[in-house]
Amino acid sequence: MVAELGPDAHTRAVARLKILGPDDEPQLLEFLHQRIEHSMFLLSNLRAAGWEDHGHPYNGSYVAAFADGRIVGVACHYRRGNVVVNAPDHAVELARAALEASGRPLKAVVGPALEVQAVAAALALPVGDAAQLDESEGLYRLELADLQVPAPLRDGTVRGRELAAADLDLVDAWMIRYRVESAGDPDTPELRRAIRNDHEAALGRGEVWVLEHAGQLVARTGFNARLPEAVQIGGVWTPHELRGRGYARAALAAHLLAIRETGVSTAILFTGESNTPARRAYAALGFRRVGDYGLLLLRAPIRPLG
Repeated sequence: MVAELGPDAHTRAVARLKILGPDDEPQLLEFLHQRIEHSMFLLSNLRAAGWEDHGHPYNGSYVAAFADGRIVGVACHYRRGNVVVNAPDHAVELARAALEASGRPLKAVVGPALEVQAVAAALALPVGDAAQLDESEGLYRLELADLQVPAPLRDGTVRGRELAAADLDLVDAWMIRYRVESAGDPDTPELRRAIRNDHEAALGRGEVWVLEHAGQLVARTGFNARLPEAVQIGGVWTPHELRGRGYARAALAAHLLAIRETGVSTAILFTGESNTPARRAYAALGFRRVGDYGLLLLRAPIRPLG
């Protein structure tokens, strides 16, 4: 696919669109690593599933915009229906091209907040209360060398460790509440099976950790994207009755200390503007805000008319 695009608010260069394949990987990786805060899903999914569409849930159709022979934006439509954009220029055209290339319905748009908003407007997508979730969240980054370790973790009052099989029933229940409350997912048998499958797949891989206090599990944390040099945090949860005691920040710090030992140097996360306790906890660990991230989840998959 090659198409000329008109100028937008950010660039006056004429770009061409191209469906990407293995030969484009070096240039794509260069572009994405330059914007790694906005690229974790794209990089992690490509690393996990590769280019060939063999039915993996992280397979997708990648499309990039080129100007002067260089990639200036990318979008991918994944098998699960999510379009992920990272396109300072041409986000709308790239989202449309990725949808056309995949031929699949759309379930969500994810990426830098302004780009997600532009795609939603151009495709006439349901937003606000008409969507399952429509949020612009703060995007944060931490160089793990600068991690501030909470005192209860330093003095051994609490202890972090990997998720174990014996934890599954309790931690599954936590994640059901997390998904219902944070993403608006309905509590269905399908959601429960998906959470159990995800937790079972995470066993022994260091991707989900729990925090113990006096022998009781009190918090959970995990990664939703992982690279050799960086992780993206997701699913940080403390039960309501245990909140306000610093458990979430201690759980996250323990997890990050462990992953730092493997050579990972950077952690990235996003959290809602109204989640003041979480933002304070992340700031206390040393995270700094680097931008805004958009999440638009539709109530049901659709084929956009826009």
